[in-house]
Amino acid sequence: MVVIKQRKVIEVVYFEQIIKRCPVCLKDTEQKAYYAKNPDLSVTVTMDTTPQVTVKVSPGSSIGHSFEWCVLARCSLCGCTYRVMGVPRMRVKDLQDNTSGEEHELALTCCDLCYHEYYKYTVSDVFINLSSGGSVYLCKDHAQEVEQEKKREGDYTTLAAKLQRWDGKKEKPIVIKLKNGKQLILKSEKGEIPEIITYIAKAGTVSRRELLELVAKTTKTINYNYIDECISYLKGMNLVQEQQNKLLIKRSKILLTDEGSMAAEALQKIYKT
Repeated sequence: MVVIKQRKVIEVVYFEQIIKRCPVCLKDTEQKAYYAKNPDLSVTVTMDTTPQVTVKVSPGSSIGHSFEWCVLARCSLCGCTYRVMGVPRMRVKDLQDNTSGEEHELALTCCDLCYHEYYKYTVSDVFINLSSGGSVYLCKDHAQEVEQEKKREGDYTTLAAKLQRWDGKKEKPIVIKLKNGKQLILKSEKGEIPEIITYIAKAGTVSRRELLELVAKTTKTINYNYIDECISYLKGMNLVQEQQNKLLIKRSKILLTDEGSMAAEALQKIYKT
């Protein structure tokens, strides 16, 4: 699970102790509950990238209550403070503006797929506890995608396989700046993704087989499934597009998008290729 935290002062009104499951440590425990009016629930985090970058992650705008108050809870075990959905309507009339500034370690749970696949911090909407072991948080879009996979497979086989790969892999992504001003956090896994981008830039268009031959020079276990994963990743990053041959799928051509071309240009400057 991906959890990000930041210590910050939040104006709160303490109102009671509650028993609840903490989304950070996943324990049912006693927690202090607070009301907070229009709190800044964003978390600023420094990412382990090359070079390091700082990003600000904020929950969606739909979390507010009509009275501008929300409930926060502080776990007695891990000490993290997090938002609890909704404010009991019967208590709204009793709320007062005599808040006090207290330091809290504010925590946000982020989508595992967004982070592990694309190194993006997206606040999660859905928690899934896998029967095969392990737990993940997912954003709304990835939750829908995973549920569609479950319908096809009968269980969370694909998700469980991804979780297993994440647990055994520690990788430092790279940060490149495009000439349009956009900053891109890019997989640097064994140098293959940057190499694929620059290779496509030089060739103009390539086939899956050509990519297979390229990557196989440095990795003996590469196969078409891995190439498909790379292409899916680059599509998800809006860096490549695919021209399908309706009769022969394997002969489809892959080419860079406009942003892909800018990424290739930035990578060429880094690697001097």
